[in-house]
Amino acid sequence: MSFDAFCYSTTHAEDIPGETQDETYAEKKAFEIISFELGAENNINIGSISGFISMNPQPQAHYNASKAGVHHLTKSLAAEWAKRGVRVNAVAPGVVRTKLAEALWKEHENQLNSATALGANVVLATTKQNEGATYIVVVNNVKDRSVLGNTIAPNSQAEFKTFMFMLGRVLHKKYNGFDDNSGGSPQSLFNDPRYPNQPDRMDLMPMWEYPANGAGRDAVADPTRNYFDTLEGYFIPPEDGNYVFLTAG
Repeated sequence: MSFDAFCYSTTHAEDIPGETQDETYAEKKAFEIISFELGAENNINIGSISGFISMNPQPQAHYNASKAGVHHLTKSLAAEWAKRGVRVNAVAPGVVRTKLAEALWKEHENQLNSATALGANVVLATTKQNEGATYIVVVNNVKDRSVLGNTIAPNSQAEFKTFMFMLGRVLHKKYNGFDDNSGGSPQSLFNDPRYPNQPDRMDLMPMWEYPANGAGRDAVADPTRNYFDTLEGYFIPPEDGNYVFLTAG
């Protein structure tokens, strides 16, 4: 049975024939949201990233389904109410490390979520690690995908250190060894197996410029030519409006 969303009330859910009790309850909660929002020109529903993905390893299918419902309700209302000049949107926050979520954080800390083969490298996806900390990965029972299969020695170890991002800093990466011909196209960098996670050098810079303050090549830091530089980071504009970005090399 169909109703115009502007005509919904909480009693409609109890009057829809052929609905199960669970479906009736879910619709009733949706109608309560709609009734609350009637008369407002701008509506923002609180959804969750769990409405789009399964937040493994948390066993929360019921929560994921309910948040997916919030987001689809938002899309439906936005389509229905646009002709009346009413905007309907939703936010989808992820997990926030609060006191309430601290136990969950501790339970899944330092967990390996996935391992993806990327050329000759294996990219490990983990839970969020502490910034500026050193970790050791121990590998066991792993064999590569070649025809013969090279078994990695038991208890093989690799040490890595996490980045510490600071306010007012961007990450500078340098990739050496590009001649004048290959250095003329950024695609040469994108095709290089070192890009983007294995540069020859990394440091934190105080501005979106390298070298800083319009200086030429630093012969001490960069004794050889023929390289690519990248700067990575983000910034929050101090005010609304249009911005123009200039690049130079």
